[in-house]
Amino acid sequence: MKEEKKEVQQKLPEEVRDELPEEAQEYIKKLEDQLKKAEKEIEKLNGLLLMNSTNSSKPPSTDGLLKKSVIPGSQRKKSGKKPGGQPGHKGTTLVPVLLPDEIILHPVTNCICGQDLSLQMAEKIESNQIFDLPPIKIKVTEHRREVKTCRCCHTKITAPLPAGANGSVVQYGANIRALSMFLMHRHLIPSRRVREIVCEIVGHKLSIGTLMCIDHDLICPEQLHANNQIRCRPVSGTRLSSDWWDGTLMGQ
Repeated sequence: MKEEKKEVQQKLPEEVRDELPEEAQEYIKKLEDQLKKAEKEIEKLNGLLLMNSTNSSKPPSTDGLLKKSVIPGSQRKKSGKKPGGQPGHKGTTLVPVLLPDEIILHPVTNCICGQDLSLQMAEKIESNQIFDLPPIKIKVTEHRREVKTCRCCHTKITAPLPAGANGSVVQYGANIRALSMFLMHRHLIPSRRVREIVCEIVGHKLSIGTLMCIDHDLICPEQLHANNQIRCRPVSGTRLSSDWWDGTLMGQ
């Protein structure tokens, strides 16, 4: 095969250009400008042809049959470093606290020989601290508000509602509402699974409708308006898959 030689494009020398008629000089200048523009367009199109789901924001469905074959297994290469923390890494570990939340004393009452040691003073105390979560159980707080009638003006006065209360006979508090929305929006967990998680943690069943109401109450007016506008829009069906038809990749 013959090797293709790329000719280096050089500008026309100024002394040669000056000898040409003025019309020829303008025509050459116009051709040079068009050439520069064409080169930029070619470079841009070449960049678009090289884009795929691995080096751009394009979804994998647009790769079609051009996608590279994936080798099964991990693609990670050995770094040559020893496993575990590297030199200079600031690790974190459990350290005993000076004031634990609870102290349980385990006394020595008998020796293995049968001698009673319950009245003998301990020589030393060995401590072992366990970090754990306390049993989580839903807590029901009843707020009882007094109602009194003024003897002077006969006005009936009711104690004000506490913070977070809406006046309903029963309602969910701020903590369980925050936990539910944290799981739904921060960790993107579906409402049905959030219901299961809350039931497993606190032993109380939340309905899907209750989760939707909590979610609706926390939406800001601007987001609520945007959601309503989206619902009013006609649905546009789009394809996310790609197919080949007559040698052309369709559906991108």
